[in-house]
Formats: sequence, structure tokens, C-alpha cells
Amino acid sequence: MPDESLRTVTARGGRANLERLLKLVEYGRLAPERIVTHIYHGLDKVEEALKQMGGNDRTAIKPVVFVD
Repeated sequence: MPDESLRTVTARGGRANLERLLKLVEYGRLAPERIVTHIYHGLDKVEEALKQMGGNDRTAIKPVVFVD
């Protein structure tokens, strides 16, 4: 049973902002790996990563989940 306290939030600006961010990455102006604070492996870790992002852990800036 999924945790009902989890909710999603979309970024302001939607697709246009995402496309601008991706261009910054493409041209080497933004290095996303520099803000990754936690790494998880596997789909079974998605819920844990979401809880960490929504919790009170001030060290969780950008958890990333790799699907191996």
C-alpha cells in the first residue's frame, strides 16, 4: 500500500524551464552532478528518495535514483 503522505510537486515554468536547464547542461554551463547529495539504486528506492526530499533532512538537496 503506497504512503498517502507522499505528493508530487511540479517545477514552476514547466517544460520551457526544463528545456532551458537541459541546454545549460548540454553546453557545460551547469553540472548537475555537483548538486547530487544522495544516490539510490533501483526502483524500490524511489519512495525512500521521495520521503527524504520531503522530510526534514537539510542535507538532502538532490537525491538521485538510478534504475539499474
